[in-house]
Amino acid sequence: MGLSTSLEKSEKSELTVEFSNLSAFWRLIADYGSIYARDGMQSTFVTSTFPNHYTMATGLYQESHGIVANQIYDKNAKKTINLPDDTRDNRLAYLYGGEPIWRTVEKQLGPGKSACFMWTGCQNDNLTHFVPFQSNVSWTRTVENVTDLLKTGVSLIMLYNDEPDHIGHKKGTSSNEINRMLVEIDDQMEYLMDRLEENGYLTKNTTTDENVNLIIVSDHGMLDITQYVLIKPRNELFTITIENYAYLHIDPQPGKASKTMEYLRSIPNIVVYNKSEIPEKWGYKNNDRIGQIIVVALPHFGITLKEPKS
Repeated sequence: MGLSTSLEKSEKSELTVEFSNLSAFWRLIADYGSIYARDGMQSTFVTSTFPNHYTMATGLYQESHGIVANQIYDKNAKKTINLPDDTRDNRLAYLYGGEPIWRTVEKQLGPGKSACFMWTGCQNDNLTHFVPFQSNVSWTRTVENVTDLLKTGVSLIMLYNDEPDHIGHKKGTSSNEINRMLVEIDDQMEYLMDRLEENGYLTKNTTTDENVNLIIVSDHGMLDITQYVLIKPRNELFTITIENYAYLHIDPQPGKASKTMEYLRSIPNIVVYNKSEIPEKWGYKNNDRIGQIIVVALPHFGITLKEPKS
């Protein structure tokens, strides 16, 4: 049995609370013989929520599964689709390529053998056990749902938690608020382990056939923005198809590719890639949904299309 829990935006190098005080993670090592990635996880490019969660579910780079940002530009309709707006049903299922792990489980073990709590892409498969994204979810109730499902013989559970990303965006990575949230998450993990242990799904210092394989992951890290880079739209030169504070997708107007590159490369604190120049190791080139030009902000810089107010 497998239980995968994603903590949105959790990066060890950014923790200002003492890592040694996060007792749940050390308990996993001391009591259950767990291992952890000492140097953290490495996100795929781009480091956004929907692409990386779907990469973890499929094992594919973003160019292969097609979720290349939290938004997708539909070139036929000439409009940008915001994926977080549609997480309750399968109307956008055609955008999601590859085979996610819950689909593989149900192919091999039968319907009802996987469960998803708010994980990107789960809405596309008509799962018996599926909870769409919602804010202010009771962690206690979620854990009770998890243990109840394990008792029914579910083999895979995917569980998403939108913290500490939510508070990190509002208050910054070094704030007291994010430190308090990390402690709260640690308490949540303690509660999860307590309930798994009480129900026989975690056993100290040994393993049994009933033990759960608990995998705690994160989709990306986060840096504070200390300065903005203004990129003024130039409709006569290009169209911005996907906008993010860390990156842009841009399609030049016909015959304007050179002038667009010249304009963008005159702007400091960003890196500008023609699609053919995107590093192969990113796995972010061979897909029509990726813009002809990608603009990436340098660390601690954020992209804005309007003059910042302050």
